[in-house]
Amino acid sequence: MKSLAKGLACTLFAASLFAAGSASAKSNLMLAYADPEDSIFGKAAIAFSEKLSEVSGGEMSCTMFPNGTLGAINEIPAMLQQGTCDVSLIVTSSLMDLCPEMGVFDLPFLFASYDDARTTITGDVGKYLSDKMAEQNMYVASWLTMGFREITSNKPINSLADFKGLKIRIQSNAVHQDIFSALGASPTVISFSELYTAMEQGTVDAQENPYVNIYSNTYYEVQKYLVESNHVFQVASLLISKQTYDDLTDEQKGWVDAAAAYAADVEWEATKTDNETAKQGAIDAGMTFVSLNHDELLNATKGVYEKYAPQYGEMLKMMGK
Repeated sequence: MKSLAKGLACTLFAASLFAAGSASAKSNLMLAYADPEDSIFGKAAIAFSEKLSEVSGGEMSCTMFPNGTLGAINEIPAMLQQGTCDVSLIVTSSLMDLCPEMGVFDLPFLFASYDDARTTITGDVGKYLSDKMAEQNMYVASWLTMGFREITSNKPINSLADFKGLKIRIQSNAVHQDIFSALGASPTVISFSELYTAMEQGTVDAQENPYVNIYSNTYYEVQKYLVESNHVFQVASLLISKQTYDDLTDEQKGWVDAAAAYAADVEWEATKTDNETAKQGAIDAGMTFVSLNHDELLNATKGVYEKYAPQYGEMLKMMGK
């Protein structure tokens, strides 16, 4: 299926090159993302496509490539840069090779709530990062989120003391490693595809992800405790190839921007709703829910801010943090 999809993508791209210079050259946008159609990103992609068709009176549309059928998540940024993919939805942690400044969002306990996060991200720091992404030939059409990252564990975690020696799986992220080291845990990098087995076999005691990932991957089958830590707020963006965007007429750019703004509204609401639904689903499946004292954890991770102040200090000032 992936080969067929990639073949179709090449055909569509070749057709757009053939039509270059005509009014219809960019009337159809190739929209790719790594998640299923019923995921949070899937809902946002569908909202973008439907709104684009609506505001353009049917003059613009999207061809959708969910489930990584156009390319893996680590391949899509380069495709956006080259213009071989027009639109994608990508978490900021997957963009750090191209824009290291995106790493500011991995700092611990940066935002207190969804509203705090969205107001801040769409302010001065969002404009600053959008300019940085433009240098990489990508246009940030709107800012998205996957919500707070939380913890599951097979050992009880009721306070800071319970993190001591906890073997917790993390993604390959230096800031996340520093966060859990500061909490007293033993962070271990394990690929997402191997995580379930690692927990099942006891290679790690714990892991961290948004509630939607915890529930959809049935971690409740191999983990006992669901721990609301809110330690990192996962930011994402709806990206458009700058090559694609610059080729649009002013009217088309207006349609695309309106669709991206609408998709962001849908996505932020879906993130809140779906994470709450997933949280309750995990509890209903038998997990024991624990809510931690976030101030205690924040105090324990102040050293992380001190370490990264030279790298992210100016952006933190922009955020009023």
